[in-house]
Amino acid sequence: MIIQIRRESAITYVTVESKSIQFENVDSFLDELKAQLHSNDTLLAFDLTRVGFIDSRGLGSLLSLYKTRGPHGRLCVFNVADNVRKVFVLTRTDKLIGIAADAVAAQELLTAVQAPNIE
Repeated sequence: MIIQIRRESAITYVTVESKSIQFENVDSFLDELKAQLHSNDTLLAFDLTRVGFIDSRGLGSLLSLYKTRGPHGRLCVFNVADNVRKVFVLTRTDKLIGIAADAVAAQELLTAVQAPNIE
C-alpha cells in the first residue's frame, strides 16, 4: 500500500493511495505509517478519496493509531465514500474518529478547542 504524508502546521495529512484498507493490506498500511509518522504527529487527517472499502481490520488499524497518539492526539478522515462512511457510523467509530467533508473541514475539526466534559 502506498501512502503520502504531508505536514502542514500542527496537522499531519495522510493520503491513502489504495482502493481499500482491509485484512489483505492492513499490515503494509501500518508498516508504512510507522515508518513515516513521527511521535509528535498527534493531529492526523486521513484523505480517503481513493478508498472505496474498509473492513473491521482496517477500522481497527485506524483505532489503534488513534489510541497511540497520546492524550492530546486527534484523528479524522475526510473525502470519505458513502459506503465507508456507513461503516464508521454503524460501528460508532465516528464518535472517536471525526469525519470531515474535505481538508479544510478536517483542519477545523482537529484544531477546534474541545469543551470540557461536564456531567
